[in-house]
Amino acid sequence: MSSFYLLETDIEPGGCRGGSRSVANILDEIKEELADYNDFYVLIWYGLDIELSTIIDGVKVSTIDLLPYITVMVDGFVPEVEDEETGEMKEIHDFEHLVLSFNDKAELIGYDLDREQERGIYGDSGLGPKLFEQELDTKMSIDWDKMPIPPLKGNVVLKDGTATYFVKGQKCSYDYGSDYL
Repeated sequence: MSSFYLLETDIEPGGCRGGSRSVANILDEIKEELADYNDFYVLIWYGLDIELSTIIDGVKVSTIDLLPYITVMVDGFVPEVEDEETGEMKEIHDFEHLVLSFNDKAELIGYDLDREQERGIYGDSGLGPKLFEQELDTKMSIDWDKMPIPPLKGNVVLKDGTATYFVKGQKCSYDYGSDYL
C-alpha cells in the first residue's frame, strides 16, 4: 500500500454536479493546484466541498474540510444593504472589497446569499450572476499553517504510480495527478 495526499472536490445536488480527485506525494502540488482555482461561482454559490485526506500505507488517517481555511476576496462588487429606517435597499459606495469565508460547518460568512435570493437579485446586480460571468476580480487564499495535516511516511506513491487505499473494505485506486469527474 502507498502513502499520499488526496484532494477531493464535490458538488451536488442540483444543476451543477461534478468533482475532481488529485493524488500527490508532496503537499506543495496540492497547494499549486488550488492556487489556480477560479470557479468562485461554484465555490460560493453552490457550496463546493473541498477535502484533503492523508493516506498512510493505504489507510486514510486524516480528512480535513478545507472550506473553514479559505478566504475569498472579491473586488468590484458593490453590495446593497437594507436601510433600517426606510426598508429600501441602498448601495455601499465606500466599499473597498468583499471578504468571504466559511465557518466550521462550511457555511458562508461575509455575505447573505439567501437574502440576495429573497430580494430577487438575479440580474446583473447580484453577487451570484457576477461570479458566474467572472466579472469580478476574485482571489482565494488558504491558511495552510492552521491545518493539522499529517506528514506522509512509509511507501510514498511515485509520480507515475497508482495510489491505493481501502474504504469500508472497498479497494480504491487512483492514478497520480488529477482526475476530473
